[in-house]
Amino acid sequence: MSQWELLVTEGHVRAAKWRQALPWLLGISIAATILGIGLSGLARWPQPSAKVTDAKAAYTEDMRSAVTAFFENPADIPPLSRENATQAPTPDALDAHVADILDTLNRENGLPDSVVVQDADTFWRGAWKPDAVHAVRDGSTILIGGTANTAYRGAPDLRRGYWILRKSETTQAEAKGWTLHCLAAPEAQPCRDESVYPASIPATMRGLLPPSAFEARR
Repeated sequence: MSQWELLVTEGHVRAAKWRQALPWLLGISIAATILGIGLSGLARWPQPSAKVTDAKAAYTEDMRSAVTAFFENPADIPPLSRENATQAPTPDALDAHVADILDTLNRENGLPDSVVVQDADTFWRGAWKPDAVHAVRDGSTILIGGTANTAYRGAPDLRRGYWILRKSETTQAEAKGWTLHCLAAPEAQPCRDESVYPASIPATMRGLLPPSAFEARR
């Protein structure tokens, strides 16, 4: 036995065998990885349930129909009282008042004391003071309404006006905290600036209309 053979221990033999087998092991590992990736690409990932999607769409459409029906049914919104009708502001004056309310909200994060805050039922069913702005609040959304005298001569011609105030969720320092949108409702004072139709925001109107507007659709 040569001196070299004496130096080769059992451990050296096992190491030599592993070195010989290593290329085969690497090849098998790479092949298994590629096969796994290929099979995963063929696998079908679970898709959102069509029933859940359809149910959400049906609910939204149901709420939209309820909002539309509320504004199109004259019985849901009582006529304005003509008592003290001459105290109602002109459309320009009412618009200016609403702009002041927005300015106060952005400065003080609160409504002016002159605004009459009510629940949804009282807001829609109650009598509005012709010289006041009324409001109903739902979280970070406020619906305000006022009466305008659109007749510059003769007997007063009263119309309601509606605006949506929403608190912005953006964290940008330059963004205003509250935004104003005129509500383009039937029979209401026409919007002059940015407007939104009630039926286009059913989730928002859900908390601003009387619960009875949605009871038949639950």
